[in-house]
Amino acid sequence: MEKGAKDLPLRTRSQQVQVKEEHVEHVPENANQAEDIPRVKEEQVEQYPEHTKEAEDIPSWITKAVRIEITKSKDEFDEVGYHALGPEVHLPFHPAIPVDDLPRYPQPTIFARLGKLLGLGALWDVYQAEIYPDEEYEDEKCIKVFIKYTDCKDFDDESYYGNNYVTTLNLETALTGVKLEHEIYTQTFRDLQGTVIPKHYGTFIDIDDKSCAMIIEDVGTQLGAEGTVGHVAPEDKEKIQMIFEIIHSKKVLHGGARHAEFYKAANGEVKITDFHIATPDAPDFQLAWEKYEVKRVCGLVKRMSYRDFVNNFNENEQTKHAFETDVKAEKPLKRIKAND
Repeated sequence: MEKGAKDLPLRTRSQQVQVKEEHVEHVPENANQAEDIPRVKEEQVEQYPEHTKEAEDIPSWITKAVRIEITKSKDEFDEVGYHALGPEVHLPFHPAIPVDDLPRYPQPTIFARLGKLLGLGALWDVYQAEIYPDEEYEDEKCIKVFIKYTDCKDFDDESYYGNNYVTTLNLETALTGVKLEHEIYTQTFRDLQGTVIPKHYGTFIDIDDKSCAMIIEDVGTQLGAEGTVGHVAPEDKEKIQMIFEIIHSKKVLHGGARHAEFYKAANGEVKITDFHIATPDAPDFQLAWEKYEVKRVCGLVKRMSYRDFVNNFNENEQTKHAFETDVKAEKPLKRIKAND
């Protein structure tokens, strides 16, 4: 089985999930070599989306890595020591890959150097970082990224309050949030990577101590300075609305509309991050409410009471239903003949 297929969903090592040949990246072309790939019965196979072109510009030393080494100088370590990030943290790549299938030595490794701490979130601490394929740390091989780090065992039913939600984090809910965000990047929004969301370079989990690291594209600087998207430039508000239109078209509720979730690159591109409290397959009402909230904090619609919003939503749904019913009841159009 090929190592480091980056788009496989997270699984624990104990599950020993194996994947069919056609769902694995870089399957050997030689038929005899392919015969050595472990096989499982059809009913035991988990189905995953096939690899698509959005990862073609990601170097193979990233997609094939099975662990990451994060280093930080001792002086800088003191700044984040309370969050259990040591001078060196070794995190294996995809726990879905059985231990026996991993190369013994050397293991493909991403070498990371942490830089500036960008923010402390409910689940993740986010850092600017540089990653390299080896310990030579050569500038020409450097890729600038963001590294999101969390130690899930640190959480003890702590509550975090957002715009319209309360998140209670413990070991179970923190790991669930990591897994959800990984799946949003690599499955639900995989076709959006590099456009309205950052490229995802890998999620690493240490199953023993429950520390997690996620590597994503460096997407610039945070938007706004006052805590909400209402404090950004008008042109950026338009981009934010467009982003929500796109993610809502996939029936995903983001769950937050703060500036911390939006980043702007030097070329003007705006991207959204942080999906650990997202709701896939969200109801239309929740999507409509989030859309209204974004427009309201951007100053594009007037504030309305929750009751008025519900009434407007119900009226719109009734109108939509009536329109769809009328369309279905109409007689089919007569085909126009050439001699008509």
